This record gives sequence, structure tokens and C-alpha cells, in this order.
Amino acid sequence: MSVHTILTIRVHAPSRHTRYRWLDQQTLKMEVCAPREKGKANEQLIADLAARLQISRQEVHILTGHQSTTKRVSIPLSLAEIHLRMP
Repeated sequence: MSVHTILTIRVHAPSRHTRYRWLDQQTLKMEVCAPREKGKANEQLIADLAARLQISRQEVHILTGHQSTTKRVSIPLSLAEIHLRMP
């Protein structure tokens, strides 16, 4: 049985820098450089999360909020492992 964690991510785009900070145990605020058009900010969000968590981009899924600044994202790691990889 595989473990998946659902994170709430508040996205600010475009931003000067790509960075993140934890708002609470399961909520991230992420700033991405890509503009909010044609899914570019979502693509950068997925790529950045995958790189930071050392997983493939195909394993990161936006469940809700494709056109919203607040998204629910599925990640195939435990919450503890996510916090270890993204302190």
C-alpha cells in the first residue's frame, strides 16, 4: 500500500524568486516566477515540488485548484518525509 499526502498549497505568481514556506503542518505558501497563464505557474509548481522532494514530475498531482491560487496537491510521500526533504 502506497502512502500519499494531500497538501494545501497557496501559490503566488508571478514572483521575483521561486521559494516556499510552511504556513502550518500541511499548508505551503509557494512563490513561483512563472506567469499565471496557460498553466505555466502550475507547471513550475509541479517541477519545483518534484525537484525539492526528489520525485518525478509525474508523481505530483494537482487535485483541485487548477485555476485558483489555492491548490490541493497529492504527493506519494508521508508528511514526515515531505518535511524532511523540505524543512
